[in-house]
Amino acid sequence: RNIVPFHDMTNGYDVELWKEIDAIRKNLAKDTAEYVSIFKQIRLAIDAKNLKELSKLQQKMNSLMNEMNRLYADYGANQL
Repeated sequence: RNIVPFHDMTNGYDVELWKEIDAIRKNLAKDTAEYVSIFKQIRLAIDAKNLKELSKLQQKMNSLMNEMNRLYADYGANQL
């Protein structure tokens, strides 16, 4: 929830970087009619006591969160 846009929409670099960040955010946390978020998949794996799937999903979550934080740091460093 702390990952929020604060760029000038006229800067193409910031817009594209934000699109990447937002896509990762949605992949992690936003369910749609076509897609179940990583967080929801983790909850389902916990409920099903599927530890193998849970481990795989946690690794994927960690990787995505690390990538999102790296991109957000780059994004923030480019702001005036």
